[in-house]
Amino acid sequence: MKYKQTPFSKLLLLFLILSVPITLQFCKSSQTAQRIYEDKRAEPKISYSESILPIMKVKCTPCHFPDRGMKKMLNTYEATRKNIEDILYRVQLPVNHKDYMPFKSKREPLTEAEINLIKNWVAQGMLE
Repeated sequence: MKYKQTPFSKLLLLFLILSVPITLQFCKSSQTAQRIYEDKRAEPKISYSESILPIMKVKCTPCHFPDRGMKKMLNTYEATRKNIEDILYRVQLPVNHKDYMPFKSKREPLTEAEINLIKNWVAQGMLE
């Protein structure tokens, strides 16, 4: 016995093919899986208070922090945000350059990881 396709059977097949993706779109487990996938792809947000300020405190004191600081203060979000281009420029200069920071190597230089963290903070919009 040979099966003969009718217009109705073609329509039914088309309906089944189209209904599966539409049904999955509204399925909670499918939505949850998609959210988890997107969350894993997203970069963690970098904030000034949690990530940048600790670097500034360790690498820029005492010169740029209150009490003993006698240079431009960099102890606040606003001050760091306004001077970020200069900060990044100076910490990446050769150590023997006259404008290199930390000045005369009074502190350990920023590591590549710290510099990249600051660059990523800038790229993400400098969250407070």
